Amino acid sequence: MQEVEIKFFIQPSSLKAVSNAVSPPGSPRRQRLRAQYFDTPDRDLATRRAALRLRLEGRAWVQTFKMAGDHVLERIELNHPRPGPSLDLSVYADTPAQAVIEACGDRLAVRYETDVLRATRLIKTRGGSVELAFDSGEIRAGGQRWPIQELEFELKSGGINSLFDLAHRWVRDHDLVLDLRSKSERGDGLASLANGGQTLAAMEAAVWPKAPTLEDSQGKRATWGYFLQTIAGSVETLFRNTAALARFGTELPEGGGEHAAALFKVLVSWDAACRLFPDVAQAGFVDLVLDVEPLVNELRPYLRSHIAATKLEPLYEELGLAPALRSKPVQLDLRALLSARDFQAWQLTVLAWLLGCGSLESDLKEAASLDKLLRRLYPSLKKWQKNLYNRLAAYGALSSTDKFKVRRTLERLDHSAFLLQGVIKPESHQRIAAVFQDILERLAQLEALSHTMLRWRGDEQPTPQIWFALGWATAKQAALVQEVQTLAEAVRRLDWRR
Repeated sequence: MQEVEIKFFIQPSSLKAVSNAVSPPGSPRRQRLRAQYFDTPDRDLATRRAALRLRLEGRAWVQTFKMAGDHVLERIELNHPRPGPSLDLSVYADTPAQAVIEACGDRLAVRYETDVLRATRLIKTRGGSVELAFDSGEIRAGGQRWPIQELEFELKSGGINSLFDLAHRWVRDHDLVLDLRSKSERGDGLASLANGGQTLAAMEAAVWPKAPTLEDSQGKRATWGYFLQTIAGSVETLFRNTAALARFGTELPEGGGEHAAALFKVLVSWDAACRLFPDVAQAGFVDLVLDVEPLVNELRPYLRSHIAATKLEPLYEELGLAPALRSKPVQLDLRALLSARDFQAWQLTVLAWLLGCGSLESDLKEAASLDKLLRRLYPSLKKWQKNLYNRLAAYGALSSTDKFKVRRTLERLDHSAFLLQGVIKPESHQRIAAVFQDILERLAQLEALSHTMLRWRGDEQPTPQIWFALGWATAKQAALVQEVQTLAEAVRRLDWRR
């Protein structure tokens, strides 16, 4: 059996409204579901994105095996009634679960438990029927507990569009936050945390996107395949980081900065992909990238200021500069920004677009190999590279507008290099990435110094320390500009060839 479902975290302010909408007064009582989840000490099931549980549903025990399906919303689910709370692994012979279960041997044991109250409602639409399940309870592992307040939309019949249409309406009405992780995934994380004494937010590690890979044997559709892998390979990264930020915000490690950086990398790499592959980038997806540009523009100065702070703070300490005079990282309410209805609805649209790509076709005559793919992209890359070189070589004389263009071109090239890791030579990629990172760090410091110096110069009663700081910052700026202009030559020599 295959299930297709979308999961959401319910924000505390929406709990009562969601509860009443799913289970209005007079509805049947909620069902209590108590489950034990099994795994090996080495987490064999979790590493294979599978789960095995025994659940008491009312008075009946049900044994369930789940594993990932063909796409991010699909799960394979095998249910078997049991007379009591004991496993029967023989039921998985000649099923998709057999190999996974056999690999566990006799090492399976209870790893964590769940205890929830569930209310359900079946909604029929023109395109099919969708079951809503509102779960309220907790996951338990050792001394740790993870509260569950989630809403699942499961497609029972009809086309998947009916699932997305209904989910969109509920996101708009109830401030839901997309969180595709299963209870088993969160339970596994909680069990790993059980003896560490850490907070729940601490287990929400940032997830970084992986560059697409494509073998020469796939070259007949190399351009479309590479473009699609760029999106599909990072969409889960997008959802996981935004779910963590929307739920925990600054409670996350490093105040959520690493999650925001990973999210930014996904969004800017998508923009780079649309520019690298304009002839295969579907118009609908280009529109999605444009729709999220305001968010990218808010994240950009936030992240740059934090990069600059890590470089400049040791220098401020060395100078003995008073904390009040130091440049401050830009503050951003990441939780509010990413839990907003418009952004959550945008994520649903991205997911719907991606799931619709299986039927999309490109009419282009695709490159026959990765070498030809890179040769096809080479003119764009060299054009951006030349543009960047010319501007960096004269960086000290550029206007503010041209300096902004430098950052955008550099950003585009940096993320293009990330996307093309599987195409260009590894040593070439390492050199390209290192050069771009060196320039980005220096530009971030220059921007932070510029803002801070404006603040110092605006002080109506400048102290001797401010005058000293201005002199130091002016010299530091000049040194950074010289370093940036010197790095222009390194940009000119970069080789994108395979």
